[in-house]
Amino acid sequence: GTAAIIFIIAFGYITIKARQLSKEEAIKIVDSNAKYYAKELERKLGEDLVIARTLAKAFLEYKNFEGEEWKEMFVNMYKNIILDNKHITAFWNSWELYALDSTWEKDYGRFSITVKQQNGETLHQFSKRSLDGDSKRYKVYKEAVRELINDPYIENVGFMEKDLMTT
Repeated sequence: GTAAIIFIIAFGYITIKARQLSKEEAIKIVDSNAKYYAKELERKLGEDLVIARTLAKAFLEYKNFEGEEWKEMFVNMYKNIILDNKHITAFWNSWELYALDSTWEKDYGRFSITVKQQNGETLHQFSKRSLDGDSKRYKVYKEAVRELINDPYIENVGFMEKDLMTT
């Protein structure tokens, strides 16, 4: 009788301690993994932001090109970035028309360049948007006048139909 009670108490104690230790160990593992993947995500996002910031500086050079040469130069830059960064499948950007065309007198309207990797081929397209006014989403970005990263959203841009993108 007494030995059985001591055995049950000891077994119960060992079981509770083992469970407590494995729970603590599991929490440590989860915490460690969360920290690792947060750092990894931060690193990868940082690399992509370097690309975005570099392109933003490069955009300033469009004025130094004759006529339409700058458009092809940007298409080629985007193609090279897509080919060198497999996680980037497309680029889309837009330019205010009044900045490109001195005859455009409205504060809305954009010229856009879309470059997309599709079935092993890199495609591009030029188009105009917002000719009747800025969308609510774009107006927020435009008025912010600072770097922003927004939640992903689905958008139809050029030949990219219902693609998930961010701005």
